[in-house]
Amino acid sequence: MSIKLTVINNTAIWLGGNQESETDAWFLPGFGDSHLCYREVFFHDISARTRIVLADLPGFGHWPMLHSPKRFYSCLLNNLKE
Repeated sequence: MSIKLTVINNTAIWLGGNQESETDAWFLPGFGDSHLCYREVFFHDISARTRIVLADLPGFGHWPMLHSPKRFYSCLLNNLKE
């Protein structure tokens, strides 16, 4: 099992699971949580047939808060485009 960390537009993204899969499963933590609340999914049976994506958006998890809502949504929309 390989888990890769990448940072895109101030968002930390962990990729794992079946990288050949055409299906993605995205896990976005809620307020006050981080990607760590979903880390066990990398070891679940679903990861054998699905590409797993865990993300800490700017201001959540291990990232500093972006005090401007406009900046937060700009980062979020840029990430969804990629």
